[in-house]
Amino acid sequence: MDAAALEKLILDLHAIEAVKLGSFVLKSGITSPIYLDLRALVSHPRLLSSIAALLSTLTATRPYDILCGVPYTALPIASVLSVDRNLPMLMRRKEVKTHGTAKAIEGSFRAGDTVLIIEDLVTSAHPCSRPLPPSAPRASWSPTPSWWSTVSRAAGRTSPPTGSRCTRS
Repeated sequence: MDAAALEKLILDLHAIEAVKLGSFVLKSGITSPIYLDLRALVSHPRLLSSIAALLSTLTATRPYDILCGVPYTALPIASVLSVDRNLPMLMRRKEVKTHGTAKAIEGSFRAGDTVLIIEDLVTSAHPCSRPLPPSAPRASWSPTPSWWSTVSRAAGRTSPPTGSRCTRS
């Protein structure tokens, strides 16, 4: 995406009030003068598609087999990427249900598959350090994850935390 298209995208996000200015305490506890609320994208398919197209221009540092959008905001972004690229997608539950199949991950995968985790926004914690809800059994997440984020506030972090099985793509 060229600079003019990126500027238009930012202005479009502001027009739908996804960009808010003020003083906001983020999930990380950091105070920021800017708040980006990408949940509004679900009501604006053209913008949702533009965000997905922007992500699809990124070059992966390693091949991946499956996409997984982090609940909730990144799910529609991952869905658009999945359809556009004809790639399978997994859905990670934010809360593991106690009824039905009680799965933490919905979809089909095999041990050894590489999953690309799609995040809407990363502030401080690396997305692969929290790929499953705390109550989920670790054995239910066998693919090796990589990640892309629409927006990163990670203060320069470009690599996963020590000991993580995840890489940034």
